[in-house]
Parts: sequence; structure tokens; C-alpha cells
Amino acid sequence: MESKKQTIDKHFVSACFGKAIGTYDKNAIVQKGVAATLAALMRQADFPRGASIYEVGAGTGIMTAKLYGEFAPRRAVANDLCWGCADTVSRASEGRAEFLLGDAEALPAPEGIDAVVSCSTVHWFENKAAFFMKITDALPSGSFLAFSTFGPGNLREMRELGMVGLEYDSADEYDVMLKKAGFRIIAATDTEERLFFPDTRALLTHIRATGVGGVRHDKWDISATMRFSHAYELRFRDARGLALTYHPLCFVCVKI
Repeated sequence: MESKKQTIDKHFVSACFGKAIGTYDKNAIVQKGVAATLAALMRQADFPRGASIYEVGAGTGIMTAKLYGEFAPRRAVANDLCWGCADTVSRASEGRAEFLLGDAEALPAPEGIDAVVSCSTVHWFENKAAFFMKITDALPSGSFLAFSTFGPGNLREMRELGMVGLEYDSADEYDVMLKKAGFRIIAATDTEERLFFPDTRALLTHIRATGVGGVRHDKWDISATMRFSHAYELRFRDARGLALTYHPLCFVCVKI
């Protein structure tokens, strides 16, 4: 069982998230919940306080704030693909985190780290297995890797209508990748959550406001939007509204 490799335009992803920085925190309901779940799982697994942490894909600093609030890192290097996140990370860490701009798949891991944390980022990687191998090479034995991502049920409705192009790996596929990289999973969750919207306009606004549509370059005209709205209404409306499924996965691992 191998990781699904994919080609992603990282400049386009950065641009989409850059546009969404001002609206992300208000709309990222699921992502905030995932960050809370990951932090709880880290506490359950005795993730160490005072570690030197490399945070991959820090974004608007939702997880950064939790790291400083709950795990008191002696040092944190917060990475993101989007330069606009430097300010949000600074605010979230009260100026304490170092910001590292760039693609975490291409960048070398910072020297001197003894833990890696990533929230809602790894599914954007082209070669997750190679990333895990790079991380294990940078960490001492007994170090922690804690991350959340999304599984194959994510945005199921959009995917069924051909609107999202990411290839999501399953929990079992992550288990294989992590074992090959020399990690042992000590805690994990695999859940689904559904949001409901009154209409497709609200749903598409949510997609844009959280940047999760950052794999498609095409722009819709009125007729394409109407076709999408009609298809979505027919297939995915129930008494609660129009459904959109998220499939978060969380893992806390130790390097063997």
C-alpha cells in the first residue's frame, strides 16, 4: 500500500491561502476543532513541555497558540508557504516563534529540533512518505511527531462532483508510511464531521474563505455555477441543509 503521490501548484496554494488569511479563523470551524483534538491527543500521549518544536504549516497560528499555551516550547520554528502568515504566527506566539517561509517538502528541517507538529497541512504534500523520512532523519530517537491531516472522505460531496483534486490517504496508508519512516503511532483518531449550509452560495463562500479549494485554477461562469448548484442541491440536500463532509485524521507518533 503506497502513498498517493500528486502534483500540486504550490504557488497557487499559497495565493489561495493568502487571500483567505483574513477570513480563515472565522470560517475554519472544523480546522479549529481538529487543532483542539490534536492538542488533546498530544496531552494524552505525554507530549513533552519545553521541547524545540518545528511546526509545519502554521497558517494563521491556531495550533501555534495551542503549543505555547499548553506545551511551553523552549523554541518554536513555525513554517508556512504563505508570507502573509508571518504576522499571524507572530501574534499567536506573542512574538516568540521564529517564522520560516517556504515549502516544507523542499526545505531542510531546522537544526536542533526534537519534536515536529503539523495541523491540517500534510494532505497538501506531493510526497508524504518522503517528507516523513526527512523528518525522522532530523529527529533524535524518542522524539515526537504529532500531526493532523484529512482522509479520503474529505469534501466527499465536492469530489463526487469533480470539484476538488487532492488525493487523500487513509489512516492505514499513513500507518504504513510512518512505520517505514521509523515512527510508532501511540495515539490516533479517525472521524468524520459534516457541516450544513443553507445554499451553494454559502457553501462556496466557506470553501473560498478557508482556502481549501487551492488546487483548481478554473473560474466558473454563470452557467457552470448554476449546473454545480443544481447538481449539489439534488444530491446532497437534506432537512438540515446542504452537507459538506470533513474527514480529519490525527496522529501522535514517537521515533523508534
